[in-house]
Amino acid sequence: MKWLFTIIFAVAVLLAVIANVTMPKGEHDDVVCTLVWATDENPARAEQMELFRMWYLDKYHEKIDIRIDPLNYDFSKIVVQSLSGAGPDLFDYFGCQALERFISSGIILDVTDEANAHGFNKELVWEGVWASFVSNGRQYAFPDNVANYTLIYQKKLFHDAGIPYPKGDWTWDEFLEVAKKLSHPREGGMRQFALLAVSPMTLIYQNDAHMFTTEGTRCTFDSPQAIQALQFFEDMRTKYKVMPTAADLASQAAIGGWGGNEPNLFATGYFASVLAGRYWYIGFARDAQQAIAQGKPSPFDLGVAPVPYFKHQWGKAGARCTGISRTSKHVKYALRFQQYLASEPYNRQINRTFDALAPVKKYCTGPQGIADGAPPLPGLEGANDSIWVTAMKYAHDAEVSPFIPAYRVELLWTEMSQAFDSGDLTAEQMLRRFTSLVNEEIQRNVKRHPALHAQYEVSLEKERRQ
Repeated sequence: MKWLFTIIFAVAVLLAVIANVTMPKGEHDDVVCTLVWATDENPARAEQMELFRMWYLDKYHEKIDIRIDPLNYDFSKIVVQSLSGAGPDLFDYFGCQALERFISSGIILDVTDEANAHGFNKELVWEGVWASFVSNGRQYAFPDNVANYTLIYQKKLFHDAGIPYPKGDWTWDEFLEVAKKLSHPREGGMRQFALLAVSPMTLIYQNDAHMFTTEGTRCTFDSPQAIQALQFFEDMRTKYKVMPTAADLASQAAIGGWGGNEPNLFATGYFASVLAGRYWYIGFARDAQQAIAQGKPSPFDLGVAPVPYFKHQWGKAGARCTGISRTSKHVKYALRFQQYLASEPYNRQINRTFDALAPVKKYCTGPQGIADGAPPLPGLEGANDSIWVTAMKYAHDAEVSPFIPAYRVELLWTEMSQAFDSGDLTAEQMLRRFTSLVNEEIQRNVKRHPALHAQYEVSLEKERRQ
């Protein structure tokens, strides 16, 4: 009986080998590996993955495959699955707050040495977003794209009001005078506003305020400069009514006037301008193409202008980045994917599809300009305006302190902002409360961790000497 089972097993193995050798090869049988990329279901991902396959074959002379995993594109899922050995090879995140969480979880791979050796280090990228993928001098990812913001405006509403299109630098006081003329009731009871949205942090930083002291030992967002800027933000909403409050947006949505996210609100034509990113043009181009296909004119005629400022120009910036899981079984190939993110084919694709800005500076400032290929549709020419590149010169990621996690600062800011938006706190009360909460948490962290306390004392001494 033992010999019978042995013979049957040997025959089965032989048949399996013969079948494997003689059966038709599948499409992916000869690839070196298949990378799993935890990212969103952006339609651009299909083209980006195909470009990666082509780039890899051309550079390394072998085939590779890649697929996305949008269902597990979440911080907690990535961490849990990676710790169990079942996580993705690659995962996307946005900004320094998310990077800090992945570093503290121990999941994200330090790629500094490989990045320097194979030409995808931070020096290629806009300096304003280094904090999104670099921490304490070490590189942990490479950006997929870079988001900054400028003023997009509706040419028709400026024309109807007899106001010249904005050109060159302008202050918030100059903007306010224009905004008053662009804000008024329209037929049907709904109000037209000059500005849909701007982050109050933009105004605060423009007014020479800082989130933290130079070494990050203390939050200073309750300074007179910060309070003045936030009060101006509130005045635009409630005193001058050139920008909608949260209640304005909610009331109009309730009666069926406005609804949806900010790009859809802007497209209603009730807002003369908005502080927005180049990626908004993805939706604008889609809607324009649909209208033209139906024999209608494009619904957009948009211009771009510099963001108004207080004492100096300052703009918010951040990067969507791709990190590598430390538990990946394909680290060698995942590193090559990060190398691909620094390549010309990938960066040209980002610019051509309006997916914010390409991460590598030289592909945004060469003789071909921001994007190659066909020009934008009529009314959307601003997508390729050099203003997006100019704005990166004064764009920055969030200020951080080594003594409090960046995501905790963001959570506290969101909590206080909600109380401010609802009218429960004045501008001064909001900033003083936020600053107090941040400083209280800094002190708790320093007392709880001896190593952090030692670092804090050193930083405090540096600030004293300054």
